[in-house]
Amino acid sequence: MSGETTIRTASQWLAHWATITPDRPALVIEGQGSFRYAEWAIAVAQMARHLREIGVRPGMLVGIETADHYLHAVTILGAETAGAHTLSFSAHEILNGDAAISHCEWLLHASDAAPILPPGRTSRLDRGFAAQVTQIVLTSDDVRALQHPRDPQAVVRVVRSSGTTGARKAVGYTGAILDSMLRAEASIGQNNGRDCAIILFYDFASTAGYRYMLTALYNGRPLYMIQPASFGRVIEALPSFHVTAVQGQLPDIIGAYTNNFHFAPQRSIHIVGATVPADIWAQLTPQRFGYASNGYAPSEALRVAYSSFGAPYTLYDDAEMRIVDTDGTPVAPGESGLIEVRNPRMVSGYLWDPDLTAHHFVDGWFRTFDIGHMPTPRTLIVSGRADDMLNIGGIKIMPGPFEARLRSVPGVKDVVLLAMPDRNNISRMHVVIESEKPTLDTALAATIRDTLGDTGFDFFLHCRTEFPRTETGKVQRNALRDMYAPV
Repeated sequence: MSGETTIRTASQWLAHWATITPDRPALVIEGQGSFRYAEWAIAVAQMARHLREIGVRPGMLVGIETADHYLHAVTILGAETAGAHTLSFSAHEILNGDAAISHCEWLLHASDAAPILPPGRTSRLDRGFAAQVTQIVLTSDDVRALQHPRDPQAVVRVVRSSGTTGARKAVGYTGAILDSMLRAEASIGQNNGRDCAIILFYDFASTAGYRYMLTALYNGRPLYMIQPASFGRVIEALPSFHVTAVQGQLPDIIGAYTNNFHFAPQRSIHIVGATVPADIWAQLTPQRFGYASNGYAPSEALRVAYSSFGAPYTLYDDAEMRIVDTDGTPVAPGESGLIEVRNPRMVSGYLWDPDLTAHHFVDGWFRTFDIGHMPTPRTLIVSGRADDMLNIGGIKIMPGPFEARLRSVPGVKDVVLLAMPDRNNISRMHVVIESEKPTLDTALAATIRDTLGDTGFDFFLHCRTEFPRTETGKVQRNALRDMYAPV
C-alpha cells in the first residue's frame, strides 16, 4: 500500500477493508469487546448522516468528548465523513472549560458540564444519542459518502501537545500530512502484516490515539485499545503485535513480557518521549521484539528521525535538519545547539497563537528548542530540552545525561533533575526520584549521590512513588517544580 500515490481518508480505508474482509476484527477495546470492519463502517455512515442532519457542515471544527472508545472512534470518522475536522477532549478538559472548546463550531460531549458554545451547537454524546444513530436506515448515498475524497490540504484532525511544560499547543494535520506520516512509518520496515495487531495504551484525547487508529486502518490491522496494566495478559493471545510506548513505560512492559519469547520476530515496539538507555535496549531486542525503534517525532513535524539499540537517530529520507545557535545562525558541523527540522509532515504553525508560531516557525524551519548535535549530516544525538537546562550559580548543566545514568540504578524507576531558587533566590539543584518505595534507603541514596558527583553541586533529594504525567506518560516537570518550590 505504501506504493500508492492517491491519498485516502480514514473512512475510505475503513470502507475498503469492510468491502474486502467485512467480518475481520477491526477494533478490540478492553471492557467493550470486538468490533468488525463492516459494523464499524455502518456505524460511521449512520453517524455521518446524523451529524449532517443536526447541522454539522464541511469545514467545521467538531469537538468530541466521551470515554466510550468505540463511540468516540465512530464519531471521529463520522464527522470526517461529513467533511468536518475533529478535536478530542477528556472529561477533565470539558469540566474545566478548556480554552480550545471556544474554537469548536460543534461540541459532542458526554460530561454534564455546560459547554462554552452558543445554543444549538452542542449535543450530549450519551446512550440516547448513540441509540438514535443506530436506528438510522442507510441509503446507498450514505454508504458512498464513506468513499468521498477530500482536499488533501484541508485540515482533518486537530491535536494538541501533551503539555509537559504547561500550556498545550494545537496543530492541524491535513490529509497530505497524515498520508506522509503513514508512508514514513512504512519506510522503516516494521512488521506491517495484517495479522500483526497494533496495541494502543492511549485514548482519543491524547495525541497518539487518532494517529494509531489511522495507522491500523491504513494497514488493515486490528487495533487493541487496552490499559498498560493489561499488556501482559493481552499479549498471551497475540503472537504478532506492534506496540508504541513512552520511554518511562518500558520497565513495566519488560516486567509484564516474561515468556513466549519465540514470538519475538513477529513483534515490534516503537518508543517515544526520550532516548532509551543501553541496558533497556538489551532487554527489548532481540529477546522480546524482532524490531525495536526509538523515534524523534515532535507533534509539529511528526516522523523526523529514528534509532535502534542506542545508535544515534537517523533522519528519515525526506527529513532535513540543522543545528543553530540562539540567534538562529547554523553552528559548525558537529557542534551542539538548537535543533531545527523540516519535512513534508511539518505543519505551518500553531492554531490560534500567532506569537507562538513566530517563535517556533522560522524561515521555513520548525525550531524545536531541543538541544543536540549531528555527528554526521544524517544522524542526530539529542541532549535534552533548552527549557530543561539547569542554571545553578551561572553554570549550565543539561540534565538528560545524568538522568539517563540514574535510570540504570536498581530501585530507580524514573528521575528528574530540577533547578529552583531557594528563599534567598539562589538556584539549588533538586533530584526527584520515582521509586516503588515512598522513601529511599540509605544505600540507594548513597548510590544516587555518588552517581551525581560529577555535577559538582550539592542537591536536595526527593522521592515519589509516582510522577505526575501527561496522558501519554511524559513527566510534567512544571508540576514537580510546583511541588518542591520553597514556600
